[in-house]
Amino acid sequence: MDSFLRTAAFILAGLFLLTVAAGITVLVSLKGKGVIGPEQFRELVLSKEERAWLVKMGEQAEEPAEKKAPATVVIERVPEDEILERIAQRVNADRATEVLEQMRRQKAALDERQALIDRQSAELGLARADLQRLRRQLEEREQELRDQRRGIEEERTRWALAQADAVKRTEALAGIERARYQEQTRIYEQMKDGAWQSLRKFEAREIARYLKLMDAKKAARMLTLAEADKELPGLATAIQKSMLTIDLDQKSDDLVAHLATLYSFMKGEQVAAYLRESSDQQVLQILQAMSGQPKKQAEILEALRKADPERAGGIERQMTKAGTRPAAS
Repeated sequence: MDSFLRTAAFILAGLFLLTVAAGITVLVSLKGKGVIGPEQFRELVLSKEERAWLVKMGEQAEEPAEKKAPATVVIERVPEDEILERIAQRVNADRATEVLEQMRRQKAALDERQALIDRQSAELGLARADLQRLRRQLEEREQELRDQRRGIEEERTRWALAQADAVKRTEALAGIERARYQEQTRIYEQMKDGAWQSLRKFEAREIARYLKLMDAKKAARMLTLAEADKELPGLATAIQKSMLTIDLDQKSDDLVAHLATLYSFMKGEQVAAYLRESSDQQVLQILQAMSGQPKKQAEILEALRKADPERAGGIERQMTKAGTRPAAS
């Protein structure tokens, strides 16, 4: 709307200027042709008496003009201090104008700089908010992972405890089985030489187990009968070899490794409680099976030391002799 009004105003102004120029041109043309002039205007405005008076006045001779005294030019003398003060004021005014202009430019630059700083501050605020949100998300994720890790460790500990209990039950059954072997061995001892007729039906390792539980003299008698048994050549030698490899008081290597794996998932106090009834040699074997886990060895030894310092010291000395004592113990 403003553009339309502005254009209309320009057009009207142009028309006005054209009209004025045309009117002036017409007047000049009429004046050149003698159609209009001072005489015609006087006839229009003045009466006959006024025109006659003007004619009469024009016919009279001119009177000599009165002599006038020459005009005296008065030059006002201004003091030099005032002149210098005016010059200084003029110079100061110019300098002030220049300083004001420079200050305006500096203010404009500062305003632009401040606007840039404000934008950067807003961007930094947004970035800081994003970082805080990411930090909270990471903390929540870390907490979830810690909870999951704690749950896994607790589950592994429960599983290890259950497995250790199962091993304890297996050991108890093994003890019962050994008692049965001992009971059967006493029966064979009462049978004297007739016991061989029953023993010869077993494998060499089974016979060796019974002989390990027998009185030494009676066991030697069974070996003599085995050597004399022509139907089973070489059986006596096989029995003696099996007797050399059987240790009724020692756990198998597989069982020791299995227990060491289970105990590595448990806390030192829990392991010490399980090893309370085990012999020092069995504890030493389990700790040696953990040679790749020195921290766990040290933790178990520390728990054993709290429960029984003297026993723990003996086990540590044995480990030192064997070269398996943990550096962090």
